[in-house]
Amino acid sequence: MQEFSQKTSEDLQATEDKVNHLNKVKAKLEQTLDELEDGLEREKKQRAEIEKNKRKIEGDLKLAQEAVVDLEKNKKELEQTIQRKEKEMASLAAKLEDEQSLVAKLQKQIKELQVIILFEKICLIFWQKRRIDEYLFGRDFNLFICSTQISEQTL
Repeated sequence: MQEFSQKTSEDLQATEDKVNHLNKVKAKLEQTLDELEDGLEREKKQRAEIEKNKRKIEGDLKLAQEAVVDLEKNKKELEQTIQRKEKEMASLAAKLEDEQSLVAKLQKQIKELQVIILFEKICLIFWQKRRIDEYLFGRDFNLFICSTQISEQTL
């Protein structure tokens, strides 16, 4: 009986050791389960944060793409405006050149007319002097000399 009691006691001790060991394993498994659940919660939060950031970045990307489209449109409009202004400038430059050419031509004509007027004044003074001389001295001078020369100058 003692043997039986000893064997039962040993069996009981072995069973208690097994129970203690299983309790330790259970505690470790529960701890691991808690850690895994915490990790799962953190991962869910991270995924939610990543998804939130993804949506924000996609929104920002869409806005940036719209801004790029607007800027490209503005750039094209500005390029067209520049081309139009360059054509206008070329037209105005040609017009200015024509006007300058006309001014030069008119200035040349003015100088020619000033020479003719000066010549006519000289002839008039000469004619008046001869007339005075004729009046004073009774001479007959040919008064048509200057008028003939004037006619040749105007042609």
